[in-house]
Amino acid sequence: MNIQNVKLVLLGPTQVGKTCILQRVCDGQYVPDTVTTSGVDFRYSTITIKEQTVKLQLWDTAGQERFRAITGPYYRGANGVVLIYDITSKKSLQDLNYWIESVQKNAPPNVEKMIIANKADLQHKRQVDIEEGQNFADSVNAIFYEVSAKTGENLMEAFTNFTQKILFNGIRNDTKKTVPLNVKDKKKKKKEKKEKSGGCC
Repeated sequence: MNIQNVKLVLLGPTQVGKTCILQRVCDGQYVPDTVTTSGVDFRYSTITIKEQTVKLQLWDTAGQERFRAITGPYYRGANGVVLIYDITSKKSLQDLNYWIESVQKNAPPNVEKMIIANKADLQHKRQVDIEEGQNFADSVNAIFYEVSAKTGENLMEAFTNFTQKILFNGIRNDTKKTVPLNVKDKKKKKKEKKEKSGGCC
């Protein structure tokens, strides 16, 4: 069975819920009392997109300033970056400007970007409107989702669609160039058409 590997790096300031998102995506569970990430951690999650098995390698990076210097090397080989802020903290959205600069400096030039607005379950504490988050995402050429790690709202949809976007555009890993899904679909349809017609050439 052909398994496609996709590396995603989770970025953002501390306390926005990066580790909770990681645990929800990988384990399907919400653990509220998580220990603040020190340095970098990573986990795996497997999803299926158009009959293609995809193994996600998710890197959870620390948001504290004292750990930012060691984040750079972990961009190597990344196919996508997920920048996360907290809808109850306007400052957390403003802090993403630092991480965007870090991505531009350290990540592969064609890396895909997704902005995640976490804690959608805390509407009564909202400081950042959806439009503000969407406008920020548009300004950095990223897709945008508002999610809740606590309830799971929109989370798997966000990661599935982001991964599909990466595969659709084609990714390069250490061993081979991935054929975009739309190209695979066209080849499959062409083969089926040829078999129906009985032709071999």
